[in-house]
This record gives sequence, structure tokens and C-alpha cells, in this order.
Amino acid sequence: LAGASGMFIRASGGVWRLGVTPPDDVVDSIIRSWPEHDEILRTDRLAEDCPDTAPHAEGASGALAFALINDRSEFIAWFRPEIVRAVDWGGDPHNAKLALAEDESVRLSPRKSFDLWRETIRGRAESWDDGTIRAAQHFTRHLGAALQRNERDSASLAKDLQRIMRPDELPSVAGYSFSVFAQSAGRGEIGGDWYDALVLDGGLVAIIVGDVAGHGLLAASEMAQLRNILRAYI
Repeated sequence: LAGASGMFIRASGGVWRLGVTPPDDVVDSIIRSWPEHDEILRTDRLAEDCPDTAPHAEGASGALAFALINDRSEFIAWFRPEIVRAVDWGGDPHNAKLALAEDESVRLSPRKSFDLWRETIRGRAESWDDGTIRAAQHFTRHLGAALQRNERDSASLAKDLQRIMRPDELPSVAGYSFSVFAQSAGRGEIGGDWYDALVLDGGLVAIIVGDVAGHGLLAASEMAQLRNILRAYI
């Protein structure tokens, strides 16, 4: 799709890789080097913009990245490998600059000045053309929309699971008075929170509270299993 040798996606608490990509910590450094005012990250000389990538230049000298959410904690990035280039000059361009900087009266010998000078350029990738960027951006929008649909479905399932885990009514036990008050943390229902109360033999009452700091279907489903295990055990 993007003419890349590797793709890296971080979204919904997971990481996906395809092809050749830098290690996770290097990818994090690349994202941190992304200028805040730039909507997309686009470079064909990654090591210059993010020195941490230099050891991985062979597989990742170019990067194209799009954020899936505003804080860039979820994103998709494509990588391009290094393309070693040989450039022929009419004389050593670096020496010419040095000579001119020392003294304007310095003259270069025509015989030496125009000897063929071949320079090998490393750490560069093929540049990202506008057509490739549009295609990658289109894919990113589709991916973002799909993730949002999935998160909405997961949130709905988590809410149903959490509702099922709450008892329809609290037990009536002589000498005991039960009262329950639950309030959202302000971010909607947190998947996995629940409470339970059981009357045991010998006039005992077991009260169990499950509390989860995370969100979503995974937390709710695991806590549902834990509730049933505890209830059965007790």
C-alpha cells in the first residue's frame, strides 16, 4: 500500500507488526521526535531526525506515521529501508567549502579541483510521494473508524456483563441491613466493577466487591469469571 518494508500499529492496547520494523523503544523515540505542529510524520532521513534509529538504518531510514487519536498514543507507521547512493562530484565539495572559508584568496588547482570525487550517501530512504501519502492516510482513516466501532461494541458488551454481575436483590438476613450505592467515576462505567452478597451456613454473610482500574470487555469478562469462581468457592 505504501511501498514500505515494514508497518507498525499500536492501538486498543495492542501492537501489530508486519515486515521489518524497529524495536518498540526505538519506535517510541520516533513518535516522540514527531514535531507537535505536524499532522503527519514524514521523513526519508530518519537518523537525522531521530538519532536513536541510526543502528536500525538498514531497515528503517524512512518513516511515515499517522495518529489514530489526538495524543498519538495510538498510531500507525510505515518504514522504508536505507538506499545507499553514490554521487559523483567535480572535485571534493567538502574541501572546496573549507578552502573558501579559510581565505577568499585561496585558489584551487584546476587539475585537482575537478578530479572526479565519488561520495557515498547512507541513511537515506526513498522519499514519500503525495500519492503514497494519500493512500496511507485513506487506510488510516478506515482503520480508525473500524477501531472506534469495535470499541463501541466492546463497551456495550462490558456494560451488559457488569449489569449481569450485580445481584437483582440483596439478601434478607435477620440482624443485618444492606445498602448499596454506586457512582460512575465520570468516564462512564468501568468494565469489571461488581459486588455480591451471600448468606452462608451458621448465620454468616459473605460480601464480595470486585474493583478494576481498567476499562473494556477484557476486564469485564475476566472479573465475571472471577466472581463466579469466588461465589462457587464460598
